[in-house]
Amino acid sequence: MIRCLREVAGASVSTTICVIGSGPVGQTVATRLAARGLPVLLLEAGGREASPEAQRLAATDPRSVGGQYPNVNQIVTIALGGTSDGPSIRLARGGDRTGIRLRQLDRVDVEARPAVGLAGWPIPYDELMAATDAAAAIFGIDSLTGGDDIDLLSSPGLRTADFHVADRRLFSDPSLEAVEGLDVLLDAPVAFLEVGGDGRISTAVVRSEDGREIRVHGASFVIAAAAGATSRMLLSSPTPDGRGVANSSGLVGTGLMDHPIASIGWIDPSKGGDVEGLRRFAPRLSGDRILWPKLVPEPDLVQSDVVAQSWATIVPRRSTASLCRLTSALIPPIGEHTAVGRALSATRFRMKEAILPRLAARRSGTGDIDVAAVAGPVSFGQPWSVDEPFWAEDGGLEAARSFHVLQCPEQLPDKANRFVLTERRDALGRPIARMHWRWSSDDARRQQAFAGLVRDALQDAGLGPVLPPVRRRNRSVERWSTHHLSGGAAMSAEPSTGVVDRHCRSHDHPNLWVAGTSVFPRAGHANPTLTAVATAVIVADDVHAQRP
Repeated sequence: MIRCLREVAGASVSTTICVIGSGPVGQTVATRLAARGLPVLLLEAGGREASPEAQRLAATDPRSVGGQYPNVNQIVTIALGGTSDGPSIRLARGGDRTGIRLRQLDRVDVEARPAVGLAGWPIPYDELMAATDAAAAIFGIDSLTGGDDIDLLSSPGLRTADFHVADRRLFSDPSLEAVEGLDVLLDAPVAFLEVGGDGRISTAVVRSEDGREIRVHGASFVIAAAAGATSRMLLSSPTPDGRGVANSSGLVGTGLMDHPIASIGWIDPSKGGDVEGLRRFAPRLSGDRILWPKLVPEPDLVQSDVVAQSWATIVPRRSTASLCRLTSALIPPIGEHTAVGRALSATRFRMKEAILPRLAARRSGTGDIDVAAVAGPVSFGQPWSVDEPFWAEDGGLEAARSFHVLQCPEQLPDKANRFVLTERRDALGRPIARMHWRWSSDDARRQQAFAGLVRDALQDAGLGPVLPPVRRRNRSVERWSTHHLSGGAAMSAEPSTGVVDRHCRSHDHPNLWVAGTSVFPRAGHANPTLTAVATAVIVADDVHAQRP
């Protein structure tokens, strides 16, 4: 049954399992436990659809401290389905953006890295992969290995990794009404958790903007919210020591990470680029699976701290490389989720895709590219379809005037990247959190080392001379976030070094679990959805094993 908070009578609700957050992670936990006969109440702060009113409940100060990180309120979706309603790619030409990229973590992502002083994930790699295989099956992927074994480049230090593409509508348009034993409560933001005298979580306090309050009592609680919401909820929950729930280590809200998008450079077909050779970088069908091959570094280069764990791909563009580089130099990246950032992003798009090409055509007397100015930001992930998977918006591959080589690098955890509660309160009376964030010089060094490796390999393979990216302050980052915020409640072997254990259960409270990207000790290079759902599988299994 799916209801809204206003439809619930009384000020107290009891359940066996309370799951907070209805994204892919929360839905996986809830449905797996309900299928095992346990009563589950799933709480979602938003409604069936995203709305400006619900987005305000993200309760995060839009201004980050230290770096140009976007407004955290705008990189999450507060609605039924959560992040599955976020940015996606098209699965068919002219269709809706419903595709999400899925990739398992590599062993190097989980192992300790002595070169940078980082411990590994506390869960054995094989155990994590078993949960990842179970998560892949939820998306209809029967195997994460195999495929056509395409080798994008035969170059030292690089290898090819396949990313699967699945349909997000499994979670963004779920059929939860049919799940026996599962109740869903919408428009039900959790203000804080309460701890009983036995050290167990006793209550989730739900508040509405009209002043209504519901107290949800349960035997077990699972936080499956976005990383920012999880950190704020734990930090703002009252405890005798004032540190917040699950925070005896003092590490809640710290070690935040994201995946920026950086420019490796541009390939100009008019200067000798091998357009046909670049087709290998296109998404493809392998049987009934959609695979997207990307370049990643060899593990030993990551382990020895030479390069950032990353993926690299090539995206066709309609403008020439010179024009793209010029607009990048004229208009630096700004947090695109702010009003100023959106305006500048739209301006940058119009300059790159319409105004500058027309000026160049008029000056040269040739018919360059005739496109209408578009009042919306350009996306780094251009549309593609299964039938014709590699194309530049309109006109197919032949319309591409340049190819942008892009990198998604890992950002290593940094205690300076954290959420801090402020004195300000939101409409529900909760403290507003402010994000402190930086892209360190070591992050930049590793990213640029991998970029150089890829540029050299592309040129050596004869795919074309690669024009270097526009550099700003020794950085070549195009976007500071891909909506992959993680960390804040890291998994650890010891209570003093993290927030949850290998089963994602709180070190401090035996009936509290945290699932999702919050528990990542490191984010690796992969898009995080698959691993996040794998943590949901781990949590559901452990909650069931610990059931009262």
